[in-house]
Amino acid sequence: MEYTTLGKTGLRVSVAGLGTGGFSRMGLKTGKSEDESARLVLDAIDLGITFIDTAPAYGTEGVVGRALKSIPRDKVVVATKTHAYRDGKWTSGKIRHIGLTENPIVDHTNAAIKLALRDPAWEVYMIGFHMMHQGARQNVFPLTREKGIGTLLMFAVRSIFADPPRIAREIKELAAKGLVDKSLAASADPLGFLVHPGGASNTIEAAYRFVRHEPGVDVTLFGTGDADHLRSNVAALLKPPLPEADRKKLADLFGQLKGVGLDGHQGR
Repeated sequence: MEYTTLGKTGLRVSVAGLGTGGFSRMGLKTGKSEDESARLVLDAIDLGITFIDTAPAYGTEGVVGRALKSIPRDKVVVATKTHAYRDGKWTSGKIRHIGLTENPIVDHTNAAIKLALRDPAWEVYMIGFHMMHQGARQNVFPLTREKGIGTLLMFAVRSIFADPPRIAREIKELAAKGLVDKSLAASADPLGFLVHPGGASNTIEAAYRFVRHEPGVDVTLFGTGDADHLRSNVAALLKPPLPEADRKKLADLFGQLKGVGLDGHQGR
């Protein structure tokens, strides 16, 4: 595992972060027991992951707590979320470090984070960013790097890059709207250029490597409900950056896009 310092929090954390929400919710949505899901948390820690992201809405905080009973508390950083102010009342309890997450499903231009960047209170931001939604490169990362604000990356893969036929469909729709080069619509595998000797072995690996090595990214989050999937995601995140020619092509082809492939937990 590789480690980094999470902005001005000073926390030393793994570059791969375990997200306990997403579509699988640590396997709970596909029938795993809480004990089985807790085993996945321990598997992640065995691989060197020291950052775990959760929230009450995920229904997995109990799983995380069950797993961490056997782990020294200072060995893992746990992030959770709440609405700090709702219905005219403050609801936060004790806070060690404070961060803010955007909702890229409805906020395609990082509007909330751009406003928050004016406020010195925040130490960490959670950002949506992937190969076909690259706006944070201009909107967020230059200032988070300047201000020492840590970043957590979500939506690196989601479902779009795990579904090659969907990628082709989405790109055809974008080409029909004039949003991407029309030549891409003719290909059944428009991201196939990423897979080659010296490049990525598959699109999912490419997606993880793309975000992991973006300047300004600290922790890349992913969810899982399966031990093999856990290991393959970590392996992808520990590989070197994509070739510069591939990164440039992704920026040239898709750098202008907003809001593509940002599925909610219920899919499209």
